[in-house]
Amino acid sequence: PGRGSIFRVRIPCRWTADGAECPRQEPLVSVPRSQKDLPSVLVIEDDRDLQQVLIDLLRANYRLLVTASAEQGLLKARETLPDLVLCDVMLPDGNGFDVLTQLRRHPRLALLPVVMLTVLAKPQEVRRGLNLGADGYITKPYSKRILTEIIRSVLKHPRSS
Repeated sequence: PGRGSIFRVRIPCRWTADGAECPRQEPLVSVPRSQKDLPSVLVIEDDRDLQQVLIDLLRANYRLLVTASAEQGLLKARETLPDLVLCDVMLPDGNGFDVLTQLRRHPRLALLPVVMLTVLAKPQEVRRGLNLGADGYITKPYSKRILTEIIRSVLKHPRSS
């Protein structure tokens, strides 16, 4: 007490001419057999701490698929046809607006409910997400209660053709 603390964190990176290149690892989420009948939620979020917060918040009521990139998220969406997509807007290999646009253009994925999670809270950014077809737009930091209510509401009232 009174002296402070020093923390050191080592992140394995390889330095290139363009800067640091850090390895990305997709988190593993195990699904207990009892969850097979639960609605599936695809979480596209690159921040590992926020991934864990979402996993802890949602795993009791939803079967979770978690990816950390736009490319992997689109691939998972095509492979699994989740009941809902939670997508961060700022991703390391693109952005959630592009993910949303690609989902809406895909014949099999166009009606998937998509809720955007982001720090981009300006009215024009919110309008952009909603105009692209987002079913919800939640700014960070978000209320866990509001997030779960929006997910529940969106799943209860799915899009129609």
